[in-house]
Amino acid sequence: MNLSSIYESILNYHGLLAYLYGNGLAFTPLRVQLEVTGTCNLKCEFCCQDQEYKQGKEELSLAEIKSVIDQIPRFTLLTFSGGEPLLRKDIKEIINYALEKKHFCNISTNGVLLNNEIIELLVKKGFLAISVSLDGMVEIHDKLRGVPQTFERVKNNLITLSAIKKEQKKKFPLLDVKTVMTDKNIEELVKLYSFCETMGADFFTLSLLKTNQAQFNPSSLKDNIEDESFYRRGSSGNLETGKLISALERLEKLRGKTKIRFYPRFRSLKELRSFLATRVDSQMCASACFEPWSSFQINAYGQAYPCLSYKVGNIKEYTLKEIWGSESFISFRRRLKKNKLFPSCDGCCYLKMRI
Repeated sequence: MNLSSIYESILNYHGLLAYLYGNGLAFTPLRVQLEVTGTCNLKCEFCCQDQEYKQGKEELSLAEIKSVIDQIPRFTLLTFSGGEPLLRKDIKEIINYALEKKHFCNISTNGVLLNNEIIELLVKKGFLAISVSLDGMVEIHDKLRGVPQTFERVKNNLITLSAIKKEQKKKFPLLDVKTVMTDKNIEELVKLYSFCETMGADFFTLSLLKTNQAQFNPSSLKDNIEDESFYRRGSSGNLETGKLISALERLEKLRGKTKIRFYPRFRSLKELRSFLATRVDSQMCASACFEPWSSFQINAYGQAYPCLSYKVGNIKEYTLKEIWGSESFISFRRRLKKNKLFPSCDGCCYLKMRI
């Protein structure tokens, strides 16, 4: 069992106990995703974030981010995301501060700004993981990202990361290459996996395209859990199931040192093939979800939300402890437990299948 599997098991049992006996209350969170900026340096075709939403809004200050970090329990898994988190001029100070507070930290980045200085810092300080998004080889990736030369810049940065880790004889940070499967890149999954192997990636994580704005969208948070978006299923985009299954079968034969993972949490390619081939409703084939009992997210403007895009409080107005135990959060957990899942949970990266 690897480190990732161990941590997922801890999260699962931590959430399960509160799910069963807490009546909507939960133990302290073990995982927090903090969006440090809503701005980005790329123009991805499938980006879920509404740029108009950000206009005129004031992002969290360094002092406010440090306050959030102070309130998070020690040894929590803290993910820095965006937008593109490396666009923040004070990101190094934020990273150093979080590590001083004994958090396990990772960062989700498009990899373009992952320069030598940042890499040296992450390797030296024992950062847990770097998640880099790649959605194809050169031409496809650059087209989907909307900016030329993106792939080459990311590739060079990953080569540097590998070299510095070897030079310092460090295993961490782990490298997780994340790919959103679309009709434009499914024929390149095998090539992309081989690239991950060459780069020394620890994980190659494949996810379905998110088509429901109710999922993890910091720019479309709702005030009311009765909002119709929570009761509408998403889809897998324009993916042709036959082509995807064929590509995944070829991928299965190449398994090497880089571990292949899926979002939703399919345990095997066989399970994913079954899900795609039968187009089963997630509410019927997924296990109950305990994520809101162990984790939550905060957007760049201080608004906290569980997983679905539902407001549970702003850190500019309330403490994290108050938000975690707020009536809004408790009501959300109770409703989720009653429903088992919402229709909009379909395809969510946290889902665990039982088919």
